[in-house]
Amino acid sequence: MHSEEKRIFFRILGFEKGFSMEERWRAPEWLYPCLIAGSGCALALRASIARKYGAAPRLSPTFVAFQRRFFQVFLLALVAHGFQNVYVEALYKSYGLQRKEIARLLLFGHAAAIFVGTIVAVSADSLGRKQVCLAYAVFTVIESVLKQWGHLYALCLARIFNGLASSVLPCVFETWMISEHERHGFRQEWMVETFLMMSFGGAIASLGTTAVANFFVTNLGWKLGAPSVLSAGAAVILFLFVSRSWDENWGEESQGKISKPLLLPFRDKKVVTLGLVQGVFDVSVAVFWLLWVPTIVADGREIYVGSIYACLMASVMVGTSIAAFLSSFPLLTPERSLALVLAIASICLLVPAYDYQEIPVLVATFCVFHICVGIATPLLACFRASYISSSRRAGVYAIYRVPTDLALILFLTQGSIRQAWDNSTILYTCGLANLAAAGGVLALTNSWKKL
Repeated sequence: MHSEEKRIFFRILGFEKGFSMEERWRAPEWLYPCLIAGSGCALALRASIARKYGAAPRLSPTFVAFQRRFFQVFLLALVAHGFQNVYVEALYKSYGLQRKEIARLLLFGHAAAIFVGTIVAVSADSLGRKQVCLAYAVFTVIESVLKQWGHLYALCLARIFNGLASSVLPCVFETWMISEHERHGFRQEWMVETFLMMSFGGAIASLGTTAVANFFVTNLGWKLGAPSVLSAGAAVILFLFVSRSWDENWGEESQGKISKPLLLPFRDKKVVTLGLVQGVFDVSVAVFWLLWVPTIVADGREIYVGSIYACLMASVMVGTSIAAFLSSFPLLTPERSLALVLAIASICLLVPAYDYQEIPVLVATFCVFHICVGIATPLLACFRASYISSSRRAGVYAIYRVPTDLALILFLTQGSIRQAWDNSTILYTCGLANLAAAGGVLALTNSWKKL
């Protein structure tokens, strides 16, 4: 990321103090390969021990073919989404927009995700999950086209379509996969393998799209709108794959009509608790990505963003590898494992809230936080698949996302626009919320259904 682009990013977040045009501190060269090696060792150890003790899942060729068909589309969706979010603030700045205008555009996108995106995601249960996944590709292409124009109204429309796509991606693709998994009668424990691969692949897609976008913009001199063009290309391929290889499914196999009320699942205390935990977790991850760079470069410190970002993505892979190991050889129940991970994530957010000034300690803390993300993501996915009925699964997932967008609107408004809250206050809030979520999980441990 160029220094000028980082300056733009920091200004949007309300951080301008002591920024330097040079990048000096970088993560140790051995850290990133060690994290990758640790991830690979965890997976290899799991496979070796599982084969020795007969705990390795024996996947049928039919299931492997189904997995491959799903991941062809899911990874393309992640790639398309990743390209849309690279250089977005710098692109707005190149069009002459000021800091408050850019912040309002970002807020506009989150508001669209709440009011319009949620409706689209909820409708997937009745319209068909395949149809809404196809719509995701269309939304992405339209957003890419609109972002090439520098007019403010075109950018506002682009943010609306970004909100629509952002609402569909976290819930509808996963819902389609779970429904097809159940319809084909595949074994329930095989679904865990899919969730692990989704988490691991998400980190790879995020790292890969950033590297490719930086290469085209920095090395080849492409314009800042080039990543959006790459996103549109990925979306077109996604559309072709879905239309040709995916079957349609609905919440209820009655001509696509759903009779159960949307809020009926929320009468279950476990579903409500899971929603709160999911919301707290999603907000914490989103807030982290808003504040991690300003936290590290406080008081004029200088860093190399790219190397630290790579280490964070590698940490997610390590966490997913640990989750894969624990799925075969659990040391704790899934509920207690989730509670422990949330508690550790809480500590990782509270450390920078104390305004600690040592960069290596902050980087280590952030890496541990992302290891927790790699563990918690497939765990939460397993709980969602277990507790939420198929008739309203996409709708419930979409409602789970609403608190995340509301919290981001609040934090951006109070932190970036009004500057009423400093970074430490926001980190404190997220850290304590994670601690409360861990307590909520433990309080319901005895009543939660075992996976």
